[in-house]
Amino acid sequence: MTFASSGVVVRNPEAQEHVSLGLVEQPVGPWWFASIHHERPLVVFMAEEHAMPSFVWQFHEDHYGIPLVHKMNPEIELDGRVGRYQTFIGAFAYQMSDRAAEPTLEARETVIERLPARWP
Repeated sequence: MTFASSGVVVRNPEAQEHVSLGLVEQPVGPWWFASIHHERPLVVFMAEEHAMPSFVWQFHEDHYGIPLVHKMNPEIELDGRVGRYQTFIGAFAYQMSDRAAEPTLEARETVIERLPARWP
């Protein structure tokens, strides 16, 4: 299961297709997505300094999906220079109790608490 700051929630293998996480359409940051691991008590997340096209790829009907950044769009800073792309990857222990109720407020808040403090 993958969830994003945009509010998108993707459940695999139920999704049965590639799904956009909607970060580019989210007007302001922070931009992030997280996955609750299906075999381990773990949430892995990725924060983006700039919104980038991020998706969950599902290539087979019983595949659990792969959340990823698909590509980087040109980011021009206020001074006209090409911007850099910074990402932050983190993880924390988390026990899923009811898959249908995920992502819980606790899971979302824990991701947000661990985001880089100086990013938008």
